[in-house]
Amino acid sequence: MKDMGISTPMMANHDDNMHTGSAKRGVANGLGSLDALGHTTPAEMILAELLANKNAAAGYAGLDASSLLALAQQRLNFKLLSFTRDSSIATGTQAVTGAGFVPRGVIFISNTINTPEASIGFDDGTNHFCIFNGHGITANTWSNGAASSLFLATSATINYIGAIQSVDADGFTIYWTKGGAKTGTVSVYAIAFR
Repeated sequence: MKDMGISTPMMANHDDNMHTGSAKRGVANGLGSLDALGHTTPAEMILAELLANKNAAAGYAGLDASSLLALAQQRLNFKLLSFTRDSSIATGTQAVTGAGFVPRGVIFISNTINTPEASIGFDDGTNHFCIFNGHGITANTWSNGAASSLFLATSATINYIGAIQSVDADGFTIYWTKGGAKTGTVSVYAIAFR
């Protein structure tokens, strides 16, 4: 093993010959390189495992794309979610479930359907950040905010703003704030991380 200037009992006893199975086959097949400890990234390991077992009866033969995505999400500790919100609803909360775990962070991509209103946000239940299309406020602009992760603006006074209020056992709860006479359906795609 190469000397990295770090000495720990685990690294001193590390044997590169211990790596067998799909991780080693993945590297041999050109799917990635080993790190200092001889491991590949989770995505490379999954791909190597899928390729190595593609014809095995106990492997992944017969799995469709959606089953493979579910397997990848389980292994990589994230869940893709989608939901909508009627922006004519007054200020209040919305529970989003289906993650299967308590998220440590969420990335949002949202828009009000059939409008230029859009935002991309990041939220961990405490910190809320977003960039949003501010065209309804000032023509041809994008803006940012550090108090919300969802921001859909029709004008300076007509908007629908959201942020995670709490992370829950199976997802999260968003607190929405309605400004003015906002209408339209907000469509949200989210990646929740374990």
